[in-house]
Amino acid sequence: MWKLIKFFLSLAIVAIFAYFAFFVPLGNKTLFEHLTLISKTEEAQELEGAIKEKVKDAASEISQKLKQQGSNAGKTKRTARDTDAKANTPASNSGSQDDAPGHSPKDRKALDALVHAVDDRSNADRKALNRLIEEKNTKTN
Repeated sequence: MWKLIKFFLSLAIVAIFAYFAFFVPLGNKTLFEHLTLISKTEEAQELEGAIKEKVKDAASEISQKLKQQGSNAGKTKRTARDTDAKANTPASNSGSQDDAPGHSPKDRKALDALVHAVDDRSNADRKALNRLIEEKNTKTN
């Protein structure tokens, strides 16, 4: 109920402002006409150009950062996949510090425990599903 009251109150405030901006004269022009004339001045046009340039620079910088983060995320996924593959081979159980840069040995052990717990549950679920399928097949035959 309170949200509905707030919505209608906000709507009324916006409507009142719009009415004053378009219909109430401030001197010989309305607020909208004043703002339109101000926006057509040379200074306002220069400001607009400068703002557009800054926005383009910021957008390209953000785009570059996102691309860099995306490539780093891909590297992280590949590193995690490679580390998991190395961990499953008997010769690489020693686990060097370079396997997962930026992670402590404690973090790596905890992550390995989580991954193996999920794998164990997946195998158990797969076995249970296979048993159910076999039971259904034997009942239908």
